Amino acid sequence: MQRIESTLFLIFILIIFSKNELKSQTLNPQVSAMFENAIDSIEPTMPNVWPLFKYHLRDIAVCKGPENKYYLTGTTDDNWGVAEGIRVWESPDLKNWQIIGDEGFVWTFEKDASNEAQRRIKRTNGRLVRGIWAPEIHYINNNFWITYSVSGGYGSGLLKSTTGKPEGPYEDVKKDGSMVKGIDATLFKDVDGTVWYIWGPGNMKKLKPDMMGFADTEPPVFPKDASGKEVGYEGVNMYYKNGLYYLMAAEWNCESPKKGHVFGNTDLNRRTADGRYDCMIAMAENITGPYSEAYIAIPHGGHNMIFDDFDGNIQATMFGNDEAAAQWRENAALVQMKLDDKNRLVPVVPFPLAATEKMPVIYVSEKGDNSDGKSWKTALTSLQKAVELAKPESQIWIAGGNYGNVLRIEGKTALYIYGGFKGVEEKLSDRKLLTTTKIDGQEKTAHVLTVTNSEYLRIDGLTITGGKNTGQKTDGNGAGIWLENGGESVRFVNCTISNNYALKNGAGIYAANGASPLFVGCDIINNEANLNGGAVYVNCNADNGYHTRFYNCNISNNKAQANGGIAWFISDLKQTGTLRFINCLLNNNFTLLEGGNIVMNGGSTLLMSHCTVVNNRGMSKGAAISQLGRVPAQNRIINSIFANNYGAALFVADAYEGSDPTSAREQQWTEIQNNLFFNNKTLSLCRYSYKAADFKTAQELNAENWAADNLEGNPHFVNPDNSNFKLKKGSKAIGTGTLKNAFPVDFFGEKRFTDFDTTTNKIDIGFQVFSGK
Repeated sequence: MQRIESTLFLIFILIIFSKNELKSQTLNPQVSAMFENAIDSIEPTMPNVWPLFKYHLRDIAVCKGPENKYYLTGTTDDNWGVAEGIRVWESPDLKNWQIIGDEGFVWTFEKDASNEAQRRIKRTNGRLVRGIWAPEIHYINNNFWITYSVSGGYGSGLLKSTTGKPEGPYEDVKKDGSMVKGIDATLFKDVDGTVWYIWGPGNMKKLKPDMMGFADTEPPVFPKDASGKEVGYEGVNMYYKNGLYYLMAAEWNCESPKKGHVFGNTDLNRRTADGRYDCMIAMAENITGPYSEAYIAIPHGGHNMIFDDFDGNIQATMFGNDEAAAQWRENAALVQMKLDDKNRLVPVVPFPLAATEKMPVIYVSEKGDNSDGKSWKTALTSLQKAVELAKPESQIWIAGGNYGNVLRIEGKTALYIYGGFKGVEEKLSDRKLLTTTKIDGQEKTAHVLTVTNSEYLRIDGLTITGGKNTGQKTDGNGAGIWLENGGESVRFVNCTISNNYALKNGAGIYAANGASPLFVGCDIINNEANLNGGAVYVNCNADNGYHTRFYNCNISNNKAQANGGIAWFISDLKQTGTLRFINCLLNNNFTLLEGGNIVMNGGSTLLMSHCTVVNNRGMSKGAAISQLGRVPAQNRIINSIFANNYGAALFVADAYEGSDPTSAREQQWTEIQNNLFFNNKTLSLCRYSYKAADFKTAQELNAENWAADNLEGNPHFVNPDNSNFKLKKGSKAIGTGTLKNAFPVDFFGEKRFTDFDTTTNKIDIGFQVFSGK
C-alpha cells in the first residue's frame, strides 16, 4: 500500500511540475543597470584577494622596520579561549614571511606577564578565558613597541622592546595593570612628533616623549564624524597622507537603507546573521577633528591598518572577520589602496565590472564577412574565435543568432561579452530590447559554456541551453555553465540558462574552486540534475569562492532527482559561505529527496529577501524550500512570499539559537521575519530538527525569539495560473515588510520608494512592489 501511495504522489508531482512552463523574461539592459548600481552601492567592489600565508590570524597589523624589513602580528590561537602570547612574522617583500621569536613567540603570559591579573586564566560563561587580542607591532623612535589587549576585562597596555629588536624581549610600560580598560589599542606618530595612544572606537591620548606613559591626566579625546556618530564599532587606527588624517574603524554593516553607518550596531543578530565587517573611514585636517561622515572603505576589511610600503604604495591589512561572505576567514592579507578624486582611500580594483566606451570592440555576427571583426560588416562569425583574439579590456558585441554548441573562456582578464544586438548599433547604450543570442549544445555537449581561471569577466545577454552531460566530462557534473575561479569578479547579466541536463550535479550552473559569481536579471529555467542542484550547484572549496548571489532572477521549473531543485550549496574549507536570493521568483521547482529545493550544507548561510516562492515541491518527509545549514550558519529569510508549496515543512533547521561566545546572551542563528505564508501543503512552516519541534502557524513562529512579524493570508496574485505573480489591491503583502535587508528596486525595476535611504515607511513583501494599477 505504501508503494502505491508513493507512486501516486510522484505522478501527482510530475503533473503539477509539468504545467505552466515559464517563458524567458530577460530584462532590458537599462533596467539591469539600475539593479547593478543598487547592488554595488550596498556591496562595494573589492578586488580578488588571497591570504599572505595560511595561519589563523585576526586583527592584522604591519609595520616597517630597519633594513627594509616588514613585521606583522595579530590575534592568534583561540581568541575566545586561552592564548599563550604574541607572535610576530618578518618579511623582506610583503610576500615571504618567517615567524620570529623564542619558539614562535616574542612575548608569553607565562614568561613575560608583569602582574598576576594579566596572567590569570578566568572562567566566564562556562569558558576558560585569557586571550591576547589585537596586538600591533610599531617601529617608532628607533624602537619596537607592541600594543595589546587582554580579554576578560583586563584592558589594554603597551610593550617596549628592551633590546630594540623586533623579537624582544618586551616589557610593559605600565607593570601594575592595564593602561586603559578598553580594547583594540594602537599607536600613531603625528607629523609634529607626538605619539598618540588610541583605543576602542576612537579614544585618543598623547604619550610622553619617551612613550613610557600618558603625557597628562586629562580625559581622552574622542573624535566623531560629521553626523555625530563614532566612526566605527571597534578596531580603530589612524593614517596620514597629504595633509589629511584618515580615522578608520571596524563596523558591522547590514544590507538595508543607509540610516548612518552604525545602523544596526546594537542589534547582535543584525551583525551576526548577515553583517559585513567593514573598514569605515572618516577624514579630517586635524587629528582631533572635525571629521567627515564615514564611508565604507574596505568591504569585509574591518579592524585593519593602512600603511605606505617601501615602494610608496598604500597598503591595507585585512583578515576576513564576517563569517557569512568574506573571501576567506581569519588569515592575513593585504589590499592595495589608492586616493580617489575626493581624496578618499579606496581599494585598487584593477578593472571595471562593465565595459567602458574607450575599450575596443570585436564584432560577431552570422551576417559578417568573417574578416577582421572591426565592424558589423566585417564581423567574425565565430564567437569562440573572438574570445581567443580578445586582449584584456576588450568588448565583444554579438548580434542575435546561433553561435555553435560550445564556448570556452580560459585565462581571460577584463573581457566583456555582450549579446542581444540587432547588428546595427554604434554604441553599447543603443542596445535596448535584447535579441536572442544563443549557444545551444543541442544535447550533444557536456558543458555549453566553460569559464576557468578568468577574472573581471562579464557575460551579458546570452542564452546557454541544450547541455547534456551524461558522464563524458567531470564525471557528469555541470551541463549549462561550468565555472571555476574568478571570485566575485565574474558577472552574468540578462542571461538565460535553460534546458540543461547533468547526470550528477549542477545542471544549469556548476561553480567551484574559487568561483563566486553574481547573477543579475537572469532566467534559470527547465534544468535537471539527476543528483543535486537542478538550477545551480556551488562548492565553496577555495579562497574567494564563498559568496554566490542571485538578484532579480527567475528560477523556475528546475528539478533535482536527489536534493536541491533550485540550489545545492556546500562549504568545505571554511565554516561558512553565503548564498543570496534577492528579488527573485522561485517557481515550480522540484526535488525528490528530503533536503528541499535549496540545500545548505554544513555551516552555509542562506540570505533570502524580497522573493516570491511559489508552487515548489519537496517530499512529504522533508523540506519543501530549504534545509538550512547547521551552526554556525546564520540564515535570514525576510520580506518573502511563500505560497502553494508542498512538503513536510517549508524550512528545516538544526538550530535557531545559540550562545554568544563573549556573553550569556542568546544569539539567533536563523531569523524568519516579515514573510507571508499562504496555502502551503505542509505539516509545518518550520521544523527545528534538533528539538524535534514544529511551528505550524505564523503565530507559533512569531512566539519564538528568532521570528517576528510573519503573516498568513492571501497574496492576491493577478493571475498565478499564467505565472503572473504581481500583487492585486487587498494583498496582505502590501506594506507589511521591514526595511531590514530591503532592496531599493523590485524585480521589474520599479523603485520601492523615491526616498529609499531615509524612508521609515513599511515596504511590500515579495519580488514586486504593488503599483496601484
